Amino acid sequence: MNPNNDAIINELLAVYEETGNIEQGIDFLQSVPEIDRQNGVIDYGIANALLQSGRPEDALVYYQRAMERSGYDDVRLREETADAYFESGRYHEAIDLYETTLDQVTDLDKKRHMQIKLATTYYQQNDIEAAQEILRSMLDANPEDDLVAQLLKELQTGRM
Repeated sequence: MNPNNDAIINELLAVYEETGNIEQGIDFLQSVPEIDRQNGVIDYGIANALLQSGRPEDALVYYQRAMERSGYDDVRLREETADAYFESGRYHEAIDLYETTLDQVTDLDKKRHMQIKLATTYYQQNDIEAAQEILRSMLDANPEDDLVAQLLKELQTGRM
């Protein structure tokens, strides 16, 4: 196995997940020697598997390792790290990371998706005003966005 090939790592984890052996996949990847983890691909794979298996705090350790390793700090990694902060109830850290990452997102659908995550995180942190501001600005930019309109309506009625 090439520990620098993220496609192989993701495929391997998918097989473990499909067969109900995600913990075995995590154990296998954790057994890869540190010398073979220099670019963060293995740590990123472990982090994703841990997050999928409901262990966001453990995932954060590996997301941080992946970010620290050279050449493996990208928008997707930061977003998934923010997701792990969210799942851990660490909303302030999730907000900080979503906000700094949004500046680097160029794909409009991806930006919309992350803005919704950011609004949801503000809502979970009980900052209703910030969540409304995000959703309103999204709706102003695209009045035809039914999902954002629905989320804003749910937010205003306290059912988001």
